[in-house]
Amino acid sequence: MIGIQAMQRLSCAAILLLNSPYASATVLLLHDGDSLASGFDCLGIELALDEVGIESDRIDVRSSPVSSLPLDHPLIVACHLDFGMDPAGALALQDWIHDGGGLLATGRSGLRMETALGLASIVVSDGAERTEVRFKAGYAATSGIGWDGPIAAGSVLPASQLPSLARHYYYDESEGGWPSYHAVVQSASDLGHWHDSTAPWEEPDGAVAVTASQHGAGRAIYSGALPGVHANWDWPRSWRTFVVHALTWLAQDELLVELGHWPHANAAAFAWSGDTEKPAMTTAVPALLQLFDDLGLSRFGTFYTVGQGGGDAGTVGGQEHPAIVQAILDGGAELAGHGDIHTSFNGQDYPTQFQRLSTMRGLLEPMMTAGQRLSGFRAPYLSQDTTTWRALAELGFTHDAGDADVWSNTTLPHRRDGLIQLPPSMPMDWHLFEQYALDDATARAIWFDKFDYVLARRGLFSWLHHPWVIEGRLGIVEEMLQYAIDRGDVWLARQDDIAAWWRARSGISMERLTAPPDRGRVRVVNLGGTAVAGASVWFRVPDDDSRPWEALVGGNPENLLDRYHANSLYRVAVIDHLAPGEETVVEVFPKGELFFDRFELTPAD
Repeated sequence: MIGIQAMQRLSCAAILLLNSPYASATVLLLHDGDSLASGFDCLGIELALDEVGIESDRIDVRSSPVSSLPLDHPLIVACHLDFGMDPAGALALQDWIHDGGGLLATGRSGLRMETALGLASIVVSDGAERTEVRFKAGYAATSGIGWDGPIAAGSVLPASQLPSLARHYYYDESEGGWPSYHAVVQSASDLGHWHDSTAPWEEPDGAVAVTASQHGAGRAIYSGALPGVHANWDWPRSWRTFVVHALTWLAQDELLVELGHWPHANAAAFAWSGDTEKPAMTTAVPALLQLFDDLGLSRFGTFYTVGQGGGDAGTVGGQEHPAIVQAILDGGAELAGHGDIHTSFNGQDYPTQFQRLSTMRGLLEPMMTAGQRLSGFRAPYLSQDTTTWRALAELGFTHDAGDADVWSNTTLPHRRDGLIQLPPSMPMDWHLFEQYALDDATARAIWFDKFDYVLARRGLFSWLHHPWVIEGRLGIVEEMLQYAIDRGDVWLARQDDIAAWWRARSGISMERLTAPPDRGRVRVVNLGGTAVAGASVWFRVPDDDSRPWEALVGGNPENLLDRYHANSLYRVAVIDHLAPGEETVVEVFPKGELFFDRFELTPAD
């Protein structure tokens, strides 16, 4: 729990903040308006915070130097201030940290801040290839980042097929990308190191890339990479979990509020999908549908189906097997598109791709119930490009499941080119069994380990199969599905339902409200055009707080659910229904001693 002096200090800051032009948010983002890299870093971090409902303000330090700011937000992110911190501002910021503030500094923002950061120096990249950061396990600031399982411990796959979960890709200026720096540690703890992604997995890590330090009553984290930017910043912010966990650590474990990822406080989502283009579909698909039915999954599974044969040798589609298409529809699974024929889309011009997708629809949709349309797509071999996504969006598709740019590198859906992207969570079964000839026990260990990792991240486990590959291994599929069912906090769903949920969820906004010191209050508003059922608000409580908590949703008592994420306990309140434009207030409060909420930015009533 936070000390009395710190409570008084932060309470004063909250009162001052009421009269500040920057009084609306928990996090203050500082960026350099003349720097493209700083702007993108700030934008990416802002999107990461917005995704979990953490409000932020941003200030251009070119027009408002740090030394002129009130520094009354509890958390500050300095986004690669390209000209370096102004001397007076650096001194003020270090004093602010010493008095209890929390700073995340990226890139050149660490210059003149070395004392608070616990560093001897910060060194610009020497031009050597630095294409990823590998995080070390065991630090609260990076908990949930790395996948420290069978693959990470001892790879059975070549480096090109390793899931990139314990590492975050980054492209520095030597490759035409973004600035990069390494830290020379003095008293800080090192959280992660630079590493060349072309080097063998087992080689030692390179120079220090990310550090954490305690400075007086406050904390600071330095990142030599810019977590908001990538070679293509439009791909999902795979650094977003680092940003959120870093800020949580900087806030010293006080109450944190996040918008739940999944309906009805589920801790994770589980989507099974299969690419269906081989004659063996006639036995494999019915076997899978029967398995789903036996497990009580009446609306589950997505089968990506080719329109017709005529593509790659040995491939067939719905035209050749209409009974299989009907079985998919009757079994409560989703029928999705896998191409007019089984050949690549990548590199074809827009008219060609548009026509191929239209042909695919013309081949499959007449088999569907009147009024139903294909809404999902995955290209053969995941071989598609941004032209494919533009054509899909123009044709009214809602989701895609083949973004190879983020293969195994993300645990949440994301938007891209007008579509909800649901990329696979790991290498497909064909890679594991056909290409690398793994035995069933090894594949099972990898799958279960990755599922547990995704569960720890409150993510989406998007499990890609080929029915003709997995048919003889349905026992493993059943075991994993039963494992998820038995947990009771995993949403097993079709991919179209997951995409629809994620799109609706994106319309929800949260706002922290004035509350007494022992209570958290948020206003939740549905700004989208779709009703949302089962939205949840997750309140992270201090690790040492074991008191019972209560909740009010819209003024009515509501049971709180206990959920664990990244080794921390969250108290979760569920909102049964929010119509478009509707809002409600969610309150949580413990029974017992006074609790001070550091994230509250307005004075107590």
